[in-house]
Amino acid sequence: MCGICGVIYSDLRTPDVAVLERMVQTLRPRGPDAAGTFVAPGVALGHRRLRVLDLAGAHQPMVAQDVREAGGSDVCLVYNGEIYNYLELGRELRRLGHPLSLRSDTEVLLRGYLQWGADVVRRCNGMFAFALWDGRDRTLLLARDRMGQKPLYLARIPSGLLFASELKAMAAHPELEARLDPDSVRRYLVHEYVPDPHCIFASASKLPPAHLAVVRAADLEVRPRAYWDLSFPEPGSARRRRMTLGDAASELRLRLRRAARIRMVSDVPLGVFLSGGIDSSLLVGLLSETAPEGERLQSFAVGFDDPTFDESGHAAQVASAFSTEHHCRLFDMEALQSVLPRVVTQVDEPFGDASVLPTHLLSAFARERVTVALSGDGGDELFAGYPTFQAERLGRPLTRHLGPGWHNLLRRVAGLLPVSTDNISLDFKIKQFARGVGLPVEGRHQVWLGSFTPDEARALLRPELAARLGPVDPLDEISRRVAATPAVDPWDRLMVYYCRYYLAGDILVKVDRASMAVGLETRAPFLDPEVVDLACRMDPRLRLRGLETKAVCRELARDLLPPAIARRAKKGFGIPLARWIKGPLKGLMSRLLAPERLRREGIFRPEPVRALVRAHLAGRLDARKPLWTLMAFQLWLEEHVGGALP
Repeated sequence: MCGICGVIYSDLRTPDVAVLERMVQTLRPRGPDAAGTFVAPGVALGHRRLRVLDLAGAHQPMVAQDVREAGGSDVCLVYNGEIYNYLELGRELRRLGHPLSLRSDTEVLLRGYLQWGADVVRRCNGMFAFALWDGRDRTLLLARDRMGQKPLYLARIPSGLLFASELKAMAAHPELEARLDPDSVRRYLVHEYVPDPHCIFASASKLPPAHLAVVRAADLEVRPRAYWDLSFPEPGSARRRRMTLGDAASELRLRLRRAARIRMVSDVPLGVFLSGGIDSSLLVGLLSETAPEGERLQSFAVGFDDPTFDESGHAAQVASAFSTEHHCRLFDMEALQSVLPRVVTQVDEPFGDASVLPTHLLSAFARERVTVALSGDGGDELFAGYPTFQAERLGRPLTRHLGPGWHNLLRRVAGLLPVSTDNISLDFKIKQFARGVGLPVEGRHQVWLGSFTPDEARALLRPELAARLGPVDPLDEISRRVAATPAVDPWDRLMVYYCRYYLAGDILVKVDRASMAVGLETRAPFLDPEVVDLACRMDPRLRLRGLETKAVCRELARDLLPPAIARRAKKGFGIPLARWIKGPLKGLMSRLLAPERLRREGIFRPEPVRALVRAHLAGRLDARKPLWTLMAFQLWLEEHVGGALP
């Protein structure tokens, strides 16, 4: 796993090597083992490496030496990720006459480009973001993996284009304009992150998952195009009707086991994140079935001294069932609070998902023993694992048959419930449910997941910033994007929404930044193309059966896991923010959300923010999500912009 960065100019100027090296240095946590640069007229590429395969070779940037010798032009690659089918692709390339001298997926990707051009991305099963400079026609190929596991930022500068794995690397270039985009501030308040292709800075953007762009040096136009998308059979088709729950579970077992095994290829120590939930437990069970004689799988978990947030006992039960070499570390709340502000700012853009903290702690703990860890990410999005899918089952008839008057009554009644600070408490669920009822389907899920509605977000912004907002409502933006996909069935459309927004914009960003900050590579077998294809092909009723979430996964779990684990309900990887904000984080909140500070910065109106603070502290409202979303923004602003907004 690595970090990449670079710049391409429309003229033949020689890039500033010192600037490139500063950009590369910001990515050191992603690649602590080595660094490299490539500079040619009009282009510069930088790389930081975390050694996982071919430890002695495969240095980057990697140049195709035979092309250089034949024509004097360079074809050069910088690449972040892993291609799991690189051995298969390498055998095919050798048959086609390509000289492969390394045991490296980097070399396979480079030679694959020379054979197939940009279409090489369609052949890759992996997680990746890469930039490939072709000096023969002065083009830069940029690409990201199908589900968006690896990031790639872009930004226009005078006469040039920057790219990098992280926004902070581009910010090290003196020509990047760090001006906030008002629409993305609003998007952040609605989503708790900034969804692609948007970026918190107006001059920057993200290349979306499953997209590539061929950028010509002559004009630097970036025209992303999709090379893959989620694909679904027609609703009610025979292809779907024929698959039973048992068939689907058996097929999932085969595909998930194969996906997990190919992700175990590594020249460095490897383990598995084990929360005790269904997804990570299935991975441990399937890998244990095929482990070589006498070899024990390493599993990692963290626990907390607050029992409502602790899952370490469930993880230990699974570890015992499969005889893993299990490692668990318990953290007290003081330890969590002490690193919280620093961890939040590791994410390049404002990020309001507080579960980044336990994810960081788990990654740092695992990195003490391994360099690679498998995770269960993607299972909830692909197989309807969140409580919001149960809410959809209940909310759809309410939305369809009851008018706005009933929806408003439901919200008022929910508001009368006593406030609890427990993890995903009953009153929290009911109040979030009531907020979304009556909205279009993807919109209500966004409201259920997020902190603010678009109207609430607009009302928080200072009038001069709100006046600069564009005409597009963030919920309408979601609906249009989902409508442009091949999904027809409403449940399939929900899968598209969760994969393209919550998974790509929140979950995978959180895992990438938290793990790469400590030099740990994470791999997600559930996001293998074969597993994703199976999730898309099966009837939605095999994903959500009545109110039973992840029906096909539970069917497999009943055959593989201890009964108590197979029956477990979804439990978020959270921290007790509601209580912390009233206690140990109260001082931090007061500093970050002080009215005089908000007035000076000119982004948020002090009055509604102060009302939220007072209501939460008085126990009239559980405002943990909106308050933390605002605090996380302020921490980001303090760290990355220094509070001085251009």
